[in-house]
Amino acid sequence: MLGAMDLMPAVEVIRAPLTETHLRLSAAFAEAIPHRVLAQLSANCPFAPFKTYGESPGAPGSSVTIADLAAIRPMVPARGTWQGRATMAGVEVPVLALASDATEQGALLVLVRTEDSPVAEEDLAPALGVWDLVTAHREGLRNEAAPEWLAVSRAAAAARAVAISDLGDAHGAALTALLGVLRDRSLRPCLRSAVSRGWRGR
Repeated sequence: MLGAMDLMPAVEVIRAPLTETHLRLSAAFAEAIPHRVLAQLSANCPFAPFKTYGESPGAPGSSVTIADLAAIRPMVPARGTWQGRATMAGVEVPVLALASDATEQGALLVLVRTEDSPVAEEDLAPALGVWDLVTAHREGLRNEAAPEWLAVSRAAAAARAVAISDLGDAHGAALTALLGVLRDRSLRPCLRSAVSRGWRGR
């Protein structure tokens, strides 16, 4: 059971690399809320707003879709839980939905459960708390990442400016050298001869 004051499941999820978030979430919920698939619809996810982890409840080759989660979203409050039966990957299955309002866009997590019996009330609040913390952590990462992206963009712009400047200097040097040759009186007879040969060759 997820203890009301036990924050370790959330800590383990937050400490993990972002690519392992769903694996850790699934492990954190496994005992109290047995499930086969975990799916999210979160606009603030650094990788993708929609992701699934686990085995599809439908036919081989099928998968849970954004439309499946979108159909559940109206049944869940802005922050809260909902459990019942819903169509996921083409089959009707028992699900538990957790909705967090820790971000302006909201974040939905749906667990496709392995049994129909309702999740105990004492497990719902801690599960929602874990999802709130994970969502808030992601939002913080997203906000803090913006200056870093800006710094990278500025560095790239500076590098482009240096490259353009170097190219301009090289081009200017080449033109100066060419003009120097054209202005050299001692080379004019050679140039006339070369031009004359060029015309005769045509």
